[in-house]
This record gives sequence, C-alpha cells and structure tokens, in this order.
Amino acid sequence: MFSTVLTSAGDPISVRVHRPDGDLAEPRPTVIVVGSWLTVKEQMAGHYATALAGRGYQAITFDYAGFGESGGDGFSTCGPSPSA
Repeated sequence: MFSTVLTSAGDPISVRVHRPDGDLAEPRPTVIVVGSWLTVKEQMAGHYATALAGRGYQAITFDYAGFGESGGDGFSTCGPSPSA
C-alpha cells in the first residue's frame, strides 16, 4: 500500500493505493472503494481494499474533500444547502 495526493477542483485529495505483492509496474484490475460520505479511507473502505488486494486486485481508497486528510470544504460543494 502507498499513499499519494491528487487534486480535485484545486483541493488536495488524500488517496491510498492497495496492491497485491509483486511488481508495481504490472497492470492489475482496479477497483475504487468508497465509504459513506462521512467516513474516511481508513474505515470500512480500507478493510475492503485490503481484502481485495489480497485477492489480486489493486484497490484505491480516498478521503472526500473536507474530510480526513483531504483539503477543501466538502460541505460547500456537496450535500443539502444550509437553507434547506
């Protein structure tokens, strides 16, 4: 597993890539594993990604903008408006 940072709309998004053992350059079928909106990548998604990597898949998890290690204000870009 390794961590990296991508950007979305200028915000840094914290990403973890879970891979089976072996050559990092070897192509693998890839699954993006997401949790519910209010969780972080180390919770449920991380457990599933680890299990998938153990079965030969590359699995990617991330924190939504404004949550966990990701930057930004997730509440300003998603979810109900404050006036709702």
